[in-house]
Amino acid sequence: MVGNDAKKARRSISDQEISLIKAMLKRGMEKTTIQAYFTHPDRPVNYGRITNIEQGDYGPDIISAGDEELDKFLSEWRTREDFVPQNLAETLLDFASLSAVHPKRLEALFEIENGSHVLRGVETDEVECKLTFQRPGNDRLLRAVAALANNRGGYVLFGVEDHTGLLKGLKDDRFSNNDPSKFAQAFKSAMEPCPRFELGEVALNGVTMGAVYVHAELDGPVIATRDEDSFKAGVVYYRYPGESRAIHPADFRRMLAARDQRARHEAANLAKKVIELGGDAAVLDLKNGRIDNRAGPIYMSPDLLSKLHLVREGKFVQKEGAATLRLVGDVEVAQGSSENLIRERIVRTAIKDSDVLRNFIEQAEVKFPAEYVLHSCHSNKHWLPIFYYLSSAGLSEAEIVSAVKVEEGASPSARGRLMDRIKGRMTAKTTPSMGSRSIIASILDGSLEQPKTLGDVRKHANAIQG
Repeated sequence: MVGNDAKKARRSISDQEISLIKAMLKRGMEKTTIQAYFTHPDRPVNYGRITNIEQGDYGPDIISAGDEELDKFLSEWRTREDFVPQNLAETLLDFASLSAVHPKRLEALFEIENGSHVLRGVETDEVECKLTFQRPGNDRLLRAVAALANNRGGYVLFGVEDHTGLLKGLKDDRFSNNDPSKFAQAFKSAMEPCPRFELGEVALNGVTMGAVYVHAELDGPVIATRDEDSFKAGVVYYRYPGESRAIHPADFRRMLAARDQRARHEAANLAKKVIELGGDAAVLDLKNGRIDNRAGPIYMSPDLLSKLHLVREGKFVQKEGAATLRLVGDVEVAQGSSENLIRERIVRTAIKDSDVLRNFIEQAEVKFPAEYVLHSCHSNKHWLPIFYYLSSAGLSEAEIVSAVKVEEGASPSARGRLMDRIKGRMTAKTTPSMGSRSIIASILDGSLEQPKTLGDVRKHANAIQG
């Protein structure tokens, strides 16, 4: 008992924080995002420590927090007195929505020790460091990419010492000058399947670090297909803490078991869908365009088949009175009256509140603006921007209201709230106070001073909101 108490006393992360971290990991939040919530100037949280918690090596006896407790923590975190945003836009941007190679995400991998940037946790099973960059087809890079893809994905960082994690910076611009297509060609020619990856750079303390982020390959294993020095054809590489090497038989069995489990789950879902549809079900072969159903086979033209690949697992609605073709696991023909709406399931699952806010703030042109409007049917946020996207979609009020009425999986209260906003029955506009009008006037004439306190930030935000 004494030993356990002493071990608990030495923890730098409290039991409650461990409980919340476990809940965040369970929800699928990125580890670098979790770091941002628990790192303080006087107590940095090590990236490797979060991995320890995930693997059950740190605080194994602590139970994960519930969804309600985690939601409350995340909501209150943004209103802390010690949280002072650099600007109003930054308060709206969710760190988790940033790309894995965004400069802020790369900087979060490091902590400052004696004025230098040092990698949190040094090399783990998700981070491999290299002091120099040679070329995309280098054997050590190929081995690291294949190994990370076969595990949970992660980073290959260039310009960082592998044994200390100290950021030294790249000595030349070879990484910067290499086109992403060169990396893609090198990876495709050396391994199968080729994992997804992202490239990025960040400048810290006057030096530049290059990064390759490798996504976990769910359809693995990724197998080496050619020899390149120490990278050997036929080998399945796997990332272990501190090294990328040939996979251990036990890990290989575990990988194949996980893949088979996913395949069984997908097959079960498809079978369930077919059973639900009964005689209305049909099977589409996307390779040859053949549709098998109870009435006999139907063949699609190659031109139509190539277009279907672009909208697969989505919905394609044509002009007034034309047929509607839905590809959501089944093929269904129905009459539709909506104006040109192209909807892909990948868009629906990818859009988050932070995406709606960020693209509005940046006035970014999005490919499916109507989906950004319909996202409000699934959000508990009352005032996400919608009229910017309505304008971009070019839809009439009647058309978007019709789409809202039939939106699948929508919350009844959120659906009603969105329809009230579209029809003008509900608005966030209020009559500004005298103080707010003064702040707005200062913004317009360029005389507004930089906010000095959190109270100033709130006043400016309230003035802009109206």
